[in-house]
Amino acid sequence: MDNIDTASSSFSSSCSMTSLFDELSVIGSGTFGVVFKAKLKIGGHIYAVKRIELNFQIRSKYVVEYYNSWFESKHLYIQMEYCSQNLRTILVVKPQIFGRQSGEAIDCVEYFISCEIFRQILESVQYLHELNPQIIHRDLKSENILITDNLSRINQILRTQKWFKLNIPQKRTFITK
Repeated sequence: MDNIDTASSSFSSSCSMTSLFDELSVIGSGTFGVVFKAKLKIGGHIYAVKRIELNFQIRSKYVVEYYNSWFESKHLYIQMEYCSQNLRTILVVKPQIFGRQSGEAIDCVEYFISCEIFRQILESVQYLHELNPQIIHRDLKSENILITDNLSRINQILRTQKWFKLNIPQKRTFITK
């Protein structure tokens, strides 16, 4: 798929540690990496060296932009786009913005805004699942659904709700069986 750019597949170009080894052969490969049979230059021990492709870019409105990653000591650092909000924050402030008390039912406008948020989450997950290689998010929760300023549409809609509450009479229709 043209929306993923992977790094070079050369063993020797992946990092400076690889200069300590001589690549003997490719043992196998998978979705995100390649396993090499390699010989340590000093001592001659044979090892399997797995190189995992971390250096890919997914360019989509649904995915936070990745810029860089590096190891220092025992830590992996990932540099990415800054997101000022997450879904958890939105869910906490939404009742306040709509003037709704705890336990009170949501009105029609808040319901449709909630559906729009849910639709965007579903489209995001669908996008990840349709990538080649497929990406499965294994920790999907409100704190991990990040909202950038690009998605301020949700905040705009929430602010507009105040205008609706002040200027449009709230009528409800109930259908019973």
